[in-house]
Amino acid sequence: MFEPLIPLFSNPAIRAGLFFAFGLCIGSFLTAFTYRIPRNIDWVREPSRCTSCRARLAALDLVPVFSWLVMHGKCRHCGTKIPARYPLMELACGLVFGLIGCLGF
Repeated sequence: MFEPLIPLFSNPAIRAGLFFAFGLCIGSFLTAFTYRIPRNIDWVREPSRCTSCRARLAALDLVPVFSWLVMHGKCRHCGTKIPARYPLMELACGLVFGLIGCLGF
C-alpha cells in the first residue's frame, strides 16, 4: 500500500521538505494552542479569530508563515499588526522538523 511512497522518503531533500511542511503545520497548531489554553478558549470547537477585532479567519488566513507574509503581518479585517512571534514559532518548528527529516530520523 505504501510502496509508491518509499522513493519519496529515500531522497533526503524531498524528505526534508515534507518534514518542513509538516513542522510548519505543527508550529501553527502550537501557537494557536498556547494562545487559547491560558484564556480558556475551546481549541477544538471555537474557530480561529483575530485577537483584536474577533473576525473569523478564513482558511487562507491560516496558512503557516505564508499568510502572515502575504498580509504584511496585519489582520485582513481590521489591519491590526499580528505579532511576529506567530510565524517565527511556525518557522522554527518547520526548521526543526526539516532538519530531522534531512538527517533521516
